[in-house]
Amino acid sequence: MVGLLLLVLDTGIWNLELVIFVQQTMPRGGTSRADLAANAASDTDTRSGSEFDEEFEELTEDQQEFADYLQATLGIPDAIAAALRDQGLQVFDDLNDLTKSDMDQICKNCRKPGGGGNGVQLGQVQEKRLKMLLYFKRFLIKIQREFTVALATMANLTRAYALYEREKTHDEVEVADPIQFTKEEQAREVIESLENYFSLKYGTAKVPLSYVTRPNAEAPDGNADPGFGNYSSMIDEAIERSRHTGEDFADDNKMVWEVLRKSCHGGAGWAWIKKYKNSKNGRQALIDLKDHYMGRDHQSKIKAQAADIVKSAYYDGKARNFSFSSLQQGLTALLRIWRTLGLRSMVSPRQRQRRSASCLRLSTTLGWKHPSQS
Repeated sequence: MVGLLLLVLDTGIWNLELVIFVQQTMPRGGTSRADLAANAASDTDTRSGSEFDEEFEELTEDQQEFADYLQATLGIPDAIAAALRDQGLQVFDDLNDLTKSDMDQICKNCRKPGGGGNGVQLGQVQEKRLKMLLYFKRFLIKIQREFTVALATMANLTRAYALYEREKTHDEVEVADPIQFTKEEQAREVIESLENYFSLKYGTAKVPLSYVTRPNAEAPDGNADPGFGNYSSMIDEAIERSRHTGEDFADDNKMVWEVLRKSCHGGAGWAWIKKYKNSKNGRQALIDLKDHYMGRDHQSKIKAQAADIVKSAYYDGKARNFSFSSLQQGLTALLRIWRTLGLRSMVSPRQRQRRSASCLRLSTTLGWKHPSQS
């Protein structure tokens, strides 16, 4: 407790008044909570500053924490906090189910409450900060993080609100459709095309669809989680942590399915995902598609095919049943497989040595010379 002597003018006579207050109720700049409240309520709410202090003392701990935060971080005094409480916005959790339209109406009611009551002077900046807090709270819910006052700094509110502003332009951005999956050898190219599309296309949850197709359904925790704000961007954090439950996820999972169906229907990959046409489980369909074409068993099969091509790719210009055109077709198929697997090498060092010898014999037969031999 701190004692402070103030001189006040009362009906023209100077008197000494002892004002005792709790230090934590002093806002920035040294103005008392009561004075700020009275200023905000002037010409509207008829309550005095001392009445706001008395009302504050009667609040629950959660209500006091909310009122303290509004004043210390958002610059919103008790008169406006009291008006917000009258509208049902009393603690942080009351923000959970509110929309921007709800907040618009709450602010409007604070200025002009129904029943002929007195309103408060709620400015445009204060209203925007309330909306920034609303979006930040809902963003933390989306990425499955607990709200704390320590996280809710103006800097973090500003960063999160910038995401909200960009959401308005997502539907205006055109994203090229993934390529059609017509041949098996297109597998890697198709899957990369699909993943690129999902990283650019936003879903109902206002997050790129790659949050649906990420490897782990559960959000990272423990040592795997770098912590709020420590991802490369807030969007990346949303991709890694957005929940795989609820209506938004259900809608986005179906959206992923429709993209896969359009790319694969009637082509090489349809056989591996068509069982999901009723459930429209896009996430699992993509997992199955990748497991088949990028999994170890399939890659071993493709490697064996490549090894057979390498083994038979010997041309000396003499064999009638293996023309130069046959060699060209074989090498083209080998390159296609190489791209499909995305591998630097598909043969052992010994096989590469034999292949180099074959190339040397071929160049000798055709009279080719390396530039260094010219």
